[in-house]
Amino acid sequence: LRYPAYPLTHNWHYCGVGYFMAYDEFMQASLAAAAKQSGNPTWSAPPSDTGGVNAHPSDGNFFSGGYKGAYGNFFLNWYSGVLLQHAQDVLQVAQSTIGRHVALAAKVSGGHWW
Repeated sequence: LRYPAYPLTHNWHYCGVGYFMAYDEFMQASLAAAAKQSGNPTWSAPPSDTGGVNAHPSDGNFFSGGYKGAYGNFFLNWYSGVLLQHAQDVLQVAQSTIGRHVALAAKVSGGHWW
């Protein structure tokens, strides 16, 4: 769930926090709509205080505790919901293509770093 996965061409040294994948026009429109629906239209942008792609979680305010606030809770609930829906959509296409009787597996890459 981090992007870019391993940015070797961007001075990568270890598995930092990466970036939220929420900056293209479709994700920003989805976030803006969710923010408006929540009654907080100013929450229409991803957090800007994460520390950067190579950062440790403690390098930015968001991962050091900012996520515990109202905006952090809203953003992470929206973001995880979008990711879960995307995974469900991808798996549904896979199932319709290869059938129900094929075992599928998923991997959480990079988990060993932390």
